[in-house]
Amino acid sequence: MSRPAKPKGKHRPSPRVLFWSAMALLAAVSGFYVFRPQPLDDLDTLLHERDFTPNPGFATTFRPGDVLQIADAHGPLARPVLFLTREDCFAGFEPLLSPFALPGWSGKRSGSIDLTGSKVARALPQLDLAGHGAKSYSLEIEAPQVETFAKGQLSESFSTLCVRRFDQVLKAGDPATWYVTVVEAVVADALTLTLEWEAGTSDDARARLADAARKGLPAPKGTVDMRLDSTEKTVLRAPGPLVLGYRYRAMEPVK
Repeated sequence: MSRPAKPKGKHRPSPRVLFWSAMALLAAVSGFYVFRPQPLDDLDTLLHERDFTPNPGFATTFRPGDVLQIADAHGPLARPVLFLTREDCFAGFEPLLSPFALPGWSGKRSGSIDLTGSKVARALPQLDLAGHGAKSYSLEIEAPQVETFAKGQLSESFSTLCVRRFDQVLKAGDPATWYVTVVEAVVADALTLTLEWEAGTSDDARARLADAARKGLPAPKGTVDMRLDSTEKTVLRAPGPLVLGYRYRAMEPVK
């Protein structure tokens, strides 16, 4: 007696194949969500956790090798003052570069820092973005890196000019504790600001806010470029370098 033929139709995969296919799809989807960059909750907190002093406004006066005055006869200064530049003190020296790792859902990531809403105003207090028709705004901080001067460079390579100027302020009565040298800084390549407009915002209102944003963005080595301008959004990019935060150590008296 012959065995009946199998009915014709689509081949049905075995339960084992279905199981591993489902696991592969789940892993792929999970990986997408785990590694997808998320807006940073608080840039200041992140910098403090890494022992960096936040630099609101991202001015470039706090680079490794810059000498700062942090106090005077009235006490600590609200904001350090540049005393000598690294070109004055360490001419010809270049800092070491390393990635600035960012927190992500799966541990650490590097790339860009994304800020939204009030966090943008906190990082760049000079920006005036309120009440002009912007529905939302966000800031991308591109390619942050850590610039470092080795301790040996700072201890043994001060220029004659730097030593002479420091000696002068000490002889004039300033304590050495009023002065520090920046040893590390978190530096970004550029900033990209995106303004999303409310429906019906006039051309004049958009132009006024875009102009105010352009003037408020720091751009130490170039002008702020307009990458996109439409009734839906405006995108501005400011080239760096820009200092997000810095770390310093005390100066020592000249002997």
